[in-house]
Amino acid sequence: MKIKKILTGVVIVLFLIVAGGLIFINIFSKKGLPDYNQKVSIPGLEQKVTIYRDKYAVPHIYAENEHDLYLATGYCMAQDRMWQMDLIRRVTMGRLSEIFGEKMLKADRLFRTLDITKKSKLVLAKSSDELRGHLDAYAQGVNYYIQEHKGNFPLEYNILGYVPDSWEPIHTLNLIGYMAWDLAGGWDSEIVIHNLEKKLGAALIEEITPRFDKHAPIFPDYVETGLIDTLYRDFISAKDDIGHLGVQILKASNNWAVSGAKSTTQKPILANDMHLGLNSPGIWLQMHQNIKGKLDVTGVALPGAPFIVCGHNDNIAWGMTNVMVDNLDFFIEKINPDNPDEYLYKGEWKKIRTKKEIIKIKGGDSKEIDIRYTDHGPIVSELKKDIKDMVISAKWQGFEYSSELLGVYLLNKARNFDDFKTAAKEFIAVSQNIVYADTKGNIGLVCAAGIPIRPSNDGSRVRPGWTGEHEWKGVVPFDERPVSYNPASGFVSSANYNTADNFPYYINKWGFCGPYRLNRINEILTSKEKFSVEDIKTMQLDMKSKFPELLVKEIVTETAKNPGLTKLEKEALSLLKTWDFSMDKKSSAAAIFENFNLSFIENTFKDQMGDDLYQGYIGNKQAVQIAVEQIWDTESQWFDNITTQEIETFTDIVQKSFSDAIAKLEKQLGSTADDWEWGKLLTFTLNHPLGSVKILDRVFKLNKGPYEMGGNNHAIPAYAYKFTKPFKVYHGPSQRHVYDTSQWDNSFSVIPTGNSGIPSSSHYCDQTQLYVNGEFHVDYVSKSKIKENAEYTMVLERTE
Repeated sequence: MKIKKILTGVVIVLFLIVAGGLIFINIFSKKGLPDYNQKVSIPGLEQKVTIYRDKYAVPHIYAENEHDLYLATGYCMAQDRMWQMDLIRRVTMGRLSEIFGEKMLKADRLFRTLDITKKSKLVLAKSSDELRGHLDAYAQGVNYYIQEHKGNFPLEYNILGYVPDSWEPIHTLNLIGYMAWDLAGGWDSEIVIHNLEKKLGAALIEEITPRFDKHAPIFPDYVETGLIDTLYRDFISAKDDIGHLGVQILKASNNWAVSGAKSTTQKPILANDMHLGLNSPGIWLQMHQNIKGKLDVTGVALPGAPFIVCGHNDNIAWGMTNVMVDNLDFFIEKINPDNPDEYLYKGEWKKIRTKKEIIKIKGGDSKEIDIRYTDHGPIVSELKKDIKDMVISAKWQGFEYSSELLGVYLLNKARNFDDFKTAAKEFIAVSQNIVYADTKGNIGLVCAAGIPIRPSNDGSRVRPGWTGEHEWKGVVPFDERPVSYNPASGFVSSANYNTADNFPYYINKWGFCGPYRLNRINEILTSKEKFSVEDIKTMQLDMKSKFPELLVKEIVTETAKNPGLTKLEKEALSLLKTWDFSMDKKSSAAAIFENFNLSFIENTFKDQMGDDLYQGYIGNKQAVQIAVEQIWDTESQWFDNITTQEIETFTDIVQKSFSDAIAKLEKQLGSTADDWEWGKLLTFTLNHPLGSVKILDRVFKLNKGPYEMGGNNHAIPAYAYKFTKPFKVYHGPSQRHVYDTSQWDNSFSVIPTGNSGIPSSSHYCDQTQLYVNGEFHVDYVSKSKIKENAEYTMVLERTE
């Protein structure tokens, strides 16, 4: 009896511990959950603001003036995304080590070196009183949220053990600087090109890079590989640390617009999907802002900034894609052998400027670092006092004055194509192809980009910094950048490919995406006379890929010559032979092709390059695929495997790659070819920045997925995976929008996650299933529809 009582007592205690733990976890996880139906009195508000939210918690903010609108926007964003805003702010200021510890020192050093805040201060100082007032109002709204929620901040603050600092206008401008850095071309491509040519020579590299300028000077012998490798290891690789936090901005995208003549509505239809990392919380927050008779704008905003980045107002719609401008050059600087604080420029020794920075580290430690500068920019290779020869500095367009935030604000208010172009002129460090459509029936496309003017008209190489022969001559004037307005074709489109044929200025060589997405978009747009809104929505989900269409005929022909094919290989070849090139997630042929593609790349390039160089090369997957296309079905010397005595040919590599691919698929998905569904391999997971800690993920359900997908790097729905990590999707469409200029309430959108960044919120990932299923929700802007579909109503009132 006594033992029974003891056991009963133990069971009760254990039950109480478990129950208490569950209650604690429940309370802990729900910290910071907003009440979307509350009334809030906010100091500084001039008049009442009403915020309606629909079933996806998309806010529709109705204010009487801009000051109140942007104050309410700040409060509203902080409710849903405070920790994400704080995280991006810390990235831009080099303050991640304060909350994550020493492992983020490289990332912090990178951003202390970039000194984005310095430019932000310059932009703020040059901004109009109007723009500064809007940023102040936004910061006021964020700060009221911080003040009001002391002791009740979201989960992440409690896990990491800190509270947010006050928000300042500089922090919003830093976000734009971060966008410019994330979009910049050239940060790693110049290093890869240098290492390739150093080992293999210009002739071999020319074969796989036809845009490579064979008449340009070879990399100077004096540039030691070790210096370049150090740059890659200690500076560029810091990007990976940032990437794990899920704060990547824009990388690739699609946009297009059809005119009224090609639309069943008789007015233009515009589509846009911007491609970036698929994480949770997502980078976009859907929002609608209204001031009666003055402003009515909706779309997606970046948490931390008050304006709509892409969307529509009551007159125009716009969407963006990355121009892929190479707006950075690395310069080799000669160091004075008698004084490591001097560098050579045009025959004279100049003083290296030094700035000391102190990086605080979680736990109380700190690290003092020296950031050194030449006239070209910051020194980004390791610089130690005992270095006697050379260092590398970076010249980047992002260091120069530009005001993209003003450009976005002007887009929000634009009423016609002239207004639109005025806004586009502000885009210098953040380079975008911006597509346009309006209610008057006009469509257009503008290259809004700061394209450096280089004496050599080539920015693909590391340059000697001491000669003065490679200094930029400003940027290409806006009037000389490509513009299209109401073209005879009846449509405009862009998808990160070469901006314009015969453009006289260098934009990029290694950074453009292949033409495959753009070719498919244009193929569809020329396939019939009229398109409906539903047609355009279907286009955004079109799975046909133009890249395999170029290769499959030879894969089948050359593989069929192999007399030793197994039964399974013959079955797989038959599937490929009848394939329609759709990357549908149920397609077995798609899985076969993608595995073949990876095997072909490895069997072609790895033996000459070696493991390390090969891994760096395939990191630029777009350049690799263009190279494959260029040497396909030729007698290229790349096909000979230098580790064997035989001389291999294109046919040999195709046959080996096909057999290798089938062996991998059999191991991955079994021995029945019809069961090799592409979606079983191609998956994405919405990862939270803290979700890599397994116990946190299990307890708080931070990560969502994996989800099976179709598409590939080259289909319109570009679900991209790294060739170094197949087949885990790391970026794809971060939003989809289709805008009907004939009736704005007939516009549609979807994001991969939800509007809330709080994991315990019902709106954390409430659009995910829509997104995975290829569905949309309606983007209402008429007040009657918004009130009819409102699930929540919040009122912000002036404090008397």
